[in-house]
Amino acid sequence: MYPGISTQIFRGEKLTAEHVKAIAASDFAAAEIYGMSPHFDCSDETLVRNAAGWFADEGIRVASVHAPIAEMMSGTRPRRGISISLGNSKRRARTLDSIFRTVDAANTLGAKIVVVHFGMFGDFLKGEVLSNIVSSLILIDDRIKGSGVAIAFENVATQISMAGYMTYLLEQYAFNRMGVCLDIGHANINEEPSFAVESCARKLIHIHASDNNGTADDHLYPLEGGIKWKLVMKNLRRIDYDGCFVFEPRKDASYREILEHCRVTYDLLLELREETDVGCADA
Repeated sequence: MYPGISTQIFRGEKLTAEHVKAIAASDFAAAEIYGMSPHFDCSDETLVRNAAGWFADEGIRVASVHAPIAEMMSGTRPRRGISISLGNSKRRARTLDSIFRTVDAANTLGAKIVVVHFGMFGDFLKGEVLSNIVSSLILIDDRIKGSGVAIAFENVATQISMAGYMTYLLEQYAFNRMGVCLDIGHANINEEPSFAVESCARKLIHIHASDNNGTADDHLYPLEGGIKWKLVMKNLRRIDYDGCFVFEPRKDASYREILEHCRVTYDLLLELREETDVGCADA
């Protein structure tokens, strides 16, 4: 397992070389690019090529690119969500187009993973939603063949995106270049995060890390909310997870402070992972 930082911490600004230098200065060697315009427009080929150079110059691995979750931003908030679960065929088609553009950008950036939300907040486990998702998966699977990119589907605190159910669907339909991005904060809203780690272990290829108190997606620093991180970290060790552990805080602080805090927190989490199992149930 290795630490990464999401460029969401700069999401109110267009990504620049200076942001990448700040990541390098904080000793992060990996990053996830937040593919939401105007922060980062995956369809802007010049920007994508330039960004590939910025990260290469600083020796930072682009571990993943996050596909857009909305058609526009209002300040730092997404507006008019897009999703593979939408019943509106035109908006779902635009969702797929945005995912395919993100895959192309990931190839240029050298990223092996594209993160895609498995539906959207508010989805219900019902036939129409499931049909829309599975139909989208089939189209995505066909598009990524031979691309060298895997899709990591992120749980979004809905029944249909629970870690075990996503894993079941991906295995049931033999989508071999698709896995799970387990968002620990999202899991804390509708399932036990440490159990979620175990239930998606066979398909777990990516992690998003933030904290909350179980009711809202607060994007606190890990160890600041109610998540039982000792249990989470021990289960990650138990399943031998070796992918990226991406921090996704949203804090009212300078990004240099955020980067420093996340890097220190990662070391604290590693200490929890290595502690003995005595008393773990009370962690």
